[in-house]
Amino acid sequence: MCSAVRGRIIVAVAVAVAVAVAVAVAVAGCGSGAEGPPTASVPASPPGPSGPGCGSTRCSEVCVDLQRDPLNCGACGVACTTPLLGSAACEAGRCKASCPAGRLLHDGECVSTASRWQATSAPTNPIASVAYGNGMFVAVGDGGTIRTSRDGVRWTFHAYRGVTSFTSVAYGDGEWVAVGSQGAAFTSPDGVVWTRRVTGVSTSSWLYGIHRANGIWTTVGLAGEILTSPDGVVWTKRAGGGRASLVAVAYAAGQWVAVGDSGRILTSPDAAVWTQRTTRSTATLLAVAYGGGTWAAVGTAGEILTSVDGATWERHSMATARTFSGVGFHENQWIIVGAGGAVLTATDASSVAWKAPGVDVDLTATAFGGGQWVLVGDGGTTLTTVDGTAFTRRTGSSRHVLSSVAQGGASTWVAVGSRHVVDELTGEQRGAIVTSSDATTWSESWLGRIAGLHDVAFGQGRWVAVGEDGTVVSSGDGVNWAVRPSTTPRALRSIAFGPTAAGSSVFVAAGADGTIVTSPDGQSWTARPPPTTKWLYGVACGAGQCVAVGASGTVVTSPDGTSWTSRPPIASGTLISVAFGGTAAGRIWVALEDPRTGGEGIDGNVVWTSPDGVSWTSHPIPERTPLSRVSYGNGAWVAVGDDGVILTSPDAAVWSAVESGTTNPLYAATFARDRWVAVGAEDTFLESP
Repeated sequence: MCSAVRGRIIVAVAVAVAVAVAVAVAVAGCGSGAEGPPTASVPASPPGPSGPGCGSTRCSEVCVDLQRDPLNCGACGVACTTPLLGSAACEAGRCKASCPAGRLLHDGECVSTASRWQATSAPTNPIASVAYGNGMFVAVGDGGTIRTSRDGVRWTFHAYRGVTSFTSVAYGDGEWVAVGSQGAAFTSPDGVVWTRRVTGVSTSSWLYGIHRANGIWTTVGLAGEILTSPDGVVWTKRAGGGRASLVAVAYAAGQWVAVGDSGRILTSPDAAVWTQRTTRSTATLLAVAYGGGTWAAVGTAGEILTSVDGATWERHSMATARTFSGVGFHENQWIIVGAGGAVLTATDASSVAWKAPGVDVDLTATAFGGGQWVLVGDGGTTLTTVDGTAFTRRTGSSRHVLSSVAQGGASTWVAVGSRHVVDELTGEQRGAIVTSSDATTWSESWLGRIAGLHDVAFGQGRWVAVGEDGTVVSSGDGVNWAVRPSTTPRALRSIAFGPTAAGSSVFVAAGADGTIVTSPDGQSWTARPPPTTKWLYGVACGAGQCVAVGASGTVVTSPDGTSWTSRPPIASGTLISVAFGGTAAGRIWVALEDPRTGGEGIDGNVVWTSPDGVSWTSHPIPERTPLSRVSYGNGAWVAVGDDGVILTSPDAAVWSAVESGTTNPLYAATFARDRWVAVGAEDTFLESP
């Protein structure tokens, strides 16, 4: 910026004259070299359009360029906001934020590429429990699954790595508490960030039920475990639980009630001293609740027990062998849920009516909040109902294991894999192809009988996918697909499209027993002499070269996809993926070694890097969870693997783990159209940022 008036007023006083003043005023615009403060003899122009002598615009006595000034961009006082770790500029009167290589603008911050992931489809891990508190639902389940929702419709998906399963969750006095495997309890102030607490229970044991009342948390579990805590942090074991497992616990009408195996029911006024009650039931009781002056407990073999005092219980036959695993009450309405999508409703727990929610999965729990019921169950299923009559399915029903994803054309994404359907003729899983225009909403595109697919690539205006039994299919739009003869019956595990040394481009697919087939267009294929007898699991092309990797550290290279050279093995284990990427100043090849196939001394994954595909350097990383695929995009390397693991690196040598929000296995990730997309088992789709 420059001063509004850089003119210098030069006063010359003529000694020969009484007062003779010659004032030379040089009032110039921002481009002049004049300096000095304005004087009263030269009025300052007000903010707004250009004032006298200012070649641009004056804002608060300062001459500015509204087209380029980041503090006055387009108008006086309009400052461009600089994103964290980024920069901002004013271009043609509009603010433009930018981020350095390897970072993307997200919520006003330049975040590291692939550092923040969110699910774009619902994870399908079974949900064991759901509760409502502080204006939100929290559901937990297998694989460390945690879900949160303000309305029961839109769910945010989280995961807690380090716990096999959550079995129950509850809210009370400003705190969430969840219990599950490994005898652990977990606390959270918001249902999102959880802290593991030590309970004193064996890590080989389980806690099954949790409830908060009268300033006490009470949890029950395997082999009659009963523990109490004032805050969910410090726990005390209580006697009287016996040896039979206790599965659920609740408090109402001045007493605690716990239920479990072999029809076992215990009651207590304070959760410290417990009394066993007599029932004629031998069923495993899985849930208990109170409402309308009545206790109700439900369990296996259609068992329903009711009691008005918690001491004397009456059995009610439902003439069904279905297991009932959840029960709840709100404003004179009972809802019981169970196996096979069973839902029962009633105003009296002893006289219920069947409802048909339209699902065929096991329902495990229910909770009321925000004017509606939420029902949860297997396959990540969530349902909502206001009246217990009309049900709306919100999430659930996994159909695919997705092994690869690619983007091409204007905005089409294609993911391939296998369906959860076994071919009645071959006994094998069928191939699956799903597409999306925004990487958020996906739909199935292939319903024909093809073998499972392993990989997909885009080139020459079409997608090409490969799989078992030498399967090759191609499509020009991602929706309509045709089977192509691949000239081989062997499994094809990987496909790549890229330039050759001669300047042309080629599709290369590799697989079992060193099989390599190539195509200039994805439709006509030619088998190439195998450069090895080892299985090849990954292939990539770049900088005029193709590289394929496989079992026993196998590496083969080719300048054109036709003639291949076998290189000395670089590892003892299986190389499962290879990719090419980097900046113009340092483009490299990167391969992953499966830690399950390495020799002695291999403790964790090994990443291999090479400047030419021939000479390789190993980079051991501490992450022990097996990785599946490595990719490069927007200045970052990304590797994905089992248990929802995602690692990122700027140079493929030093890696950092980032939270994925899922514990489902991830099999591939790719970068396109300003975003990363990852896919995996159980219809898992993730997006970053």
